[in-house]
Amino acid sequence: MKNHILSAARSIQIPFLFFILLHGLHTQAQDILLNCNPNTPNYTSGSEYETNLKNFLLPSLVSNGSVNGFFNTSVGTNPNNVYGLVQCRGDISMDDCRVCLETSTRVVNQKCSNHIDVDVRLETCLLRYSNTSFFGEVSNSMVVFIGTSTKVTDLVLFSRQLGGLMITLVSSASLKFSKFEVGSTLYLDFSYIYAMVQCSQDLSGGSCTSCLSDLLGRVLSNINASTEGHIFTQSCFLRFDDKIFYELVPPSSLPPSSLPPSSLPGPPPPPSPATVPGSSAPPSDSGKVTPPGPKPSPNIVAVAVSVVAGVLLIFVVCFYILRRKRMAASKSDLPATRDPIENQDSLQFDLVTIRDATNGFSDTNKLGEGGFGAVYKAWKNWREGTPLELMDPSLSQRFSRNEVIKSIHIGLLCVQDNIEDRPTMSSVVLMLSSYSIPLASPSQPAFFSGTITRLNMQPLEQSKSRSKSYSASDISVSVTLPR
Repeated sequence: MKNHILSAARSIQIPFLFFILLHGLHTQAQDILLNCNPNTPNYTSGSEYETNLKNFLLPSLVSNGSVNGFFNTSVGTNPNNVYGLVQCRGDISMDDCRVCLETSTRVVNQKCSNHIDVDVRLETCLLRYSNTSFFGEVSNSMVVFIGTSTKVTDLVLFSRQLGGLMITLVSSASLKFSKFEVGSTLYLDFSYIYAMVQCSQDLSGGSCTSCLSDLLGRVLSNINASTEGHIFTQSCFLRFDDKIFYELVPPSSLPPSSLPPSSLPGPPPPPSPATVPGSSAPPSDSGKVTPPGPKPSPNIVAVAVSVVAGVLLIFVVCFYILRRKRMAASKSDLPATRDPIENQDSLQFDLVTIRDATNGFSDTNKLGEGGFGAVYKAWKNWREGTPLELMDPSLSQRFSRNEVIKSIHIGLLCVQDNIEDRPTMSSVVLMLSSYSIPLASPSQPAFFSGTITRLNMQPLEQSKSRSKSYSASDISVSVTLPR
């Protein structure tokens, strides 16, 4: 996705419709983007459209948007239906969100009176409405860039670091429900670049990526060595600065408003609410605005949590006590003394099973002596000149014949009967890494009888030495107890 974003960003060559260079960023009360669309007809004063807009839509957008930070809805029926959307910047509090949205409505009434299609974006919030649905669509017909005259020290490094940071933030924001992300990256020693991106929450992840990639391409093409920048469209924005400008601790998260949008009623007599694609609510209910119910008392919540926690604690304690009793009872049922050979970890099968499986310990079933059947086979094949028969047939031709023979040769040198003849580890490393050192001819490997020993502590009055031996051919298993 990062490569896709960078490719899309670099391909943007469309000039800005608006390019504003300022010595400082706008304040919240100052409109950064204002679009009173002149291509749409104006509504008349006292019309049903004006009533739907000013009496129902705008108040609902402010009240609901300042609860969740985002809200979209529609009011009325064609041709007087009106669609609206508000969104606040993801790092501000809901109180600041309300102030910004209320300011937006005043801007609309003062500067876009009687306009049917309006977009207004302040520094920390967005307000849009139209007589046609724009939900889920990318709108970038209006582009505003705000920068400063402060220049960066190293333009190439700054552009590279900014581009990498923005690509990461765009990828992350497009996957999140909030469509919002902030981050920073090191620019020079003790100098950082801080950045923020956000899309309108009604956009899909792909549409969000497309919108922000468009803006990123414009920034990288027109960065002009400015240390900070702020670029907007109706559907998304991004911002960067060499000083931190966002809240480090995001506001407390609240349940998100549902998408797709709800519908609000029109003036009395109430017209049937407009049908919004994707809305599953029945028409008779979707046109009602339900006032928020009373919030639960903090004392009630605290008592409920305490009761649940107490019940859970009692359950855990009872379960633990019951489990301890069961474990103690199971231990008391075990016999006091057991034959020591029954506890040998290495004895996978009892003697009777082994005897039956080997046909009475027949020599025809013996691979070697002691526990060295593999060594016995290696020595046998080595003496017969067929060492490669030890190889797994599935390896096919994926090995070096000389390397395999050399490894078997060194392995046989390491298990010779005479310890003095065995090479040291340093010699083994040297032999494995060199082709010029001649290797001695290996002698017969050492075979020994395996002995399994276990110490089993007995009470003092029963301490004695016992030994049991089970023999077949020259294999023995001995169990020795302490004196």
